[in-house]
Amino acid sequence: METDSVDYKWTHPNFYENRRHISPEEQEKYAGRHVAFSWDGTHIVASGADFEELDRNVTAAGLDPSRIVWGYMDDPNVSNL
Repeated sequence: METDSVDYKWTHPNFYENRRHISPEEQEKYAGRHVAFSWDGTHIVASGADFEELDRNVTAAGLDPSRIVWGYMDDPNVSNL
């Protein structure tokens, strides 16, 4: 079965499983930043201090915005309460 088809309505079928395998050290680099994950969730392809910067960085990198997953990496040192 082809898993990279644009026919998927949301994410790659293994996105969440793959994302869990991104090392804590790699994730820590993006703490408190907006990020773009690869479609399959195996790595972070861009980041920005806010959504607008992330959008500019995605565009500058020539990435297809419909083929990435937008997200945010919480900073473990900052309370959201």
